[in-house]
Amino acid sequence: MTVAQKDATTAAEPEGTPTSARAAPASATSYAFSTGTSASLTSMSSGTTQLVGAGSDDTASAVTNIGFDFYFLGTRYTQFSASSNGYIRLGGTAVSTTQYTLGTASVPLITALGSDLLVSSTGKVHYKLLGSAPNRELVVEFLNMTIIYDGAGTSADGTYQVHLHESTGAIDFVYGSMNRNTSLGFNNADNPQYIGFSTGNTAGTFVAVDTANTPSTSTLTANKFTTGAPMASLTSAADGARRIYTFTPATPTAPTSLSFSGVGIGGMTLNWVDSPDESLYAMYVSSDGSNYSFAGNAAQNATSYVASGLAPSTTYFWRVYAVSDGAFSASLDGTQATGAPGNVTSTATGGPWSQAATWAGDRKSTRLNSSHRTV
Repeated sequence: MTVAQKDATTAAEPEGTPTSARAAPASATSYAFSTGTSASLTSMSSGTTQLVGAGSDDTASAVTNIGFDFYFLGTRYTQFSASSNGYIRLGGTAVSTTQYTLGTASVPLITALGSDLLVSSTGKVHYKLLGSAPNRELVVEFLNMTIIYDGAGTSADGTYQVHLHESTGAIDFVYGSMNRNTSLGFNNADNPQYIGFSTGNTAGTFVAVDTANTPSTSTLTANKFTTGAPMASLTSAADGARRIYTFTPATPTAPTSLSFSGVGIGGMTLNWVDSPDESLYAMYVSSDGSNYSFAGNAAQNATSYVASGLAPSTTYFWRVYAVSDGAFSASLDGTQATGAPGNVTSTATGGPWSQAATWAGDRKSTRLNSSHRTV
């Protein structure tokens, strides 16, 4: 699956819009959790773009392109933003500069460690895109973070990364050296530290990981790591031995038997046999068979999709994917050309142009191809 700018001939709902008429709601319980201590931090010494600079407190980045379509809890996203407090928000609205906790209703959040943090004087939040379609990976690194706010940012307490994976929808958290400083934060609030992701604070809308490396989708765990000490469940000393958390949505079964009906000069209907385990469908279209762009979504259990606004006399290449709450199936591919615009001819010599009886043929197509009139 490749992702480019939306083809001007397709009509797609805005990014971040949930698919309507879902038979079942998206649930964080659909993400399998695994952890280990054999990972490595991705090198970010070159090729990165800065999101938040050194010494930043309560600062959010501009909204930035992910670089591919990323489905998260049943919704498609193409953009993200990040904050000095350790949070990533998906979608076209920038993360709040005072987002300190998981569980904000209707806000798609991801954090490998979120709290009232500060980017240290030697740190930054930056990102880069790796790989090629359909296996691209977004890496966002929180480098030399002050954990937690100490008013100065002189303490470089920890470095960690968030990885988002195209097609599989997997989310990885990878940790370097991680220490909790002795600060109690702003006004001695001792803000808790959160690990996980969320779109709300009710059961099934979040995953929160505790200090025993255990995830929960029913209790929104607020961690309090020991002050002035290494964060034992997270900290690591060397690549090849880093702590990693991975959240992986199930891969759905691909739909079958793609066919086309209602083919006209400006549209067609795609039909397929329903997958047994999808949450929704995603359609991608190409006019050259190589560069595909997002066309639209269809609801769970749908077996058709109406494509409109297409160009006449054009061959379109289609890919239909079943999508779980985050992962794509193998694609179901097919090709269909739109119809040619018709001509209209005069049926009476010298007949008035304004009267329909003067003309024979496809009058509807005249609006698209009026230069083809013959008299």
